[in-house]
Amino acid sequence: MSVGGVPNSQPIDQQHHFTVVVADFIQLLPDRSASITFDPIETTKLQVAITGQTYTGPGAVAVSAILQTQPAGGGDLAWMPIAVTTLAPSLLGGTTTLWSAEIELPDPRGTRPFRLLIEEVETFSTQFDGGPQQRRLVYADVLTI
Repeated sequence: MSVGGVPNSQPIDQQHHFTVVVADFIQLLPDRSASITFDPIETTKLQVAITGQTYTGPGAVAVSAILQTQPAGGGDLAWMPIAVTTLAPSLLGGTTTLWSAEIELPDPRGTRPFRLLIEEVETFSTQFDGGPQQRRLVYADVLTI
């Protein structure tokens, strides 16, 4: 018997045979860095920035920051959305992109719990001919304020 055109000297009962399995596709997570810069004078303003490598063209990504608050007595699952801000992309060179936006809080920092839920979604066609579009979440992060 031969494997790949090379004769195998082992008898057939001593050879190892493996079952063929189908492996599903798993998309790798994007490498992102998220940061918040607080305005030292105006306690209701902050700057959020996300950096990482991405691509342009069909299926380009959109990044948004959802400002959330936690009602008094609410648990970890009680966060409620206040406002959604779309972060503006700027190319830093090559494929590295910076998404940033200014966020305004309804009350000064520290007066009640706030957090930012960052979401990056890509839009892609479900068919080769450019048919219906779908959105897929590719990155998410929570930043406590």
